[in-house]
Amino acid sequence: MYQNALDLWEELGGHLEERAAVTKKLGDAFYKFGIEAQRAVCYLQQALRFNEELGNHQKVATVHSQLGREYMHSGNLAIRDMAKALEHFHLAKDILDREAESVPHGMVYCGLALARTHLAGHATHRPTGEVRPVIESGILEELIDLYCDLLRRVLMAVVANPL
Repeated sequence: MYQNALDLWEELGGHLEERAAVTKKLGDAFYKFGIEAQRAVCYLQQALRFNEELGNHQKVATVHSQLGREYMHSGNLAIRDMAKALEHFHLAKDILDREAESVPHGMVYCGLALARTHLAGHATHRPTGEVRPVIESGILEELIDLYCDLLRRVLMAVVANPL
C-alpha cells in the first residue's frame, strides 16, 4: 500500500511531505521486520533527502538516528557499519543539541554510547593480538562523557515532561 502511494506521488511530482513520511515508514518497516536491510537504508536515505529539502530539522535528526540504528544493528552484515552508525548519530546529535532536551535526544546519546562501546571492544585489540588497555586509547573517557551526558539529558527530559 505504501509503495503504491509512493509510486503515485513520484509519478505526479511534488508531494514531498507525503513522500518523506512514506519512505520513512517503509524504511522503518523493513528494519523492524529484519527483511532486506539494504532497502531499509535506501528508503531512509530517501526520507532524509526529502526532509532536508523540506527543512524539517527534527525529522532529519530522527531519520539520521534511524540510519544509525540500522547501520549498528542490521542483521545483514554487509550493511552493519559502526563508523556510519556513529556518523549518523553525531549528525542527529548536532541537530538536536540546538533544541530542548527530549527523549529522542536521549535515544541518540544511547545510540552513540552503544556504537562507541562496540568500537571500544574492537579498538582495544591490536593486529598483533596484543591487547591495548582501553584507558590508553582514550575511549573510556569518551564513553564516560557520553553516559554522563545521556543521564543528564534523560533527567532533564523527565523533569521537563513528568509522567
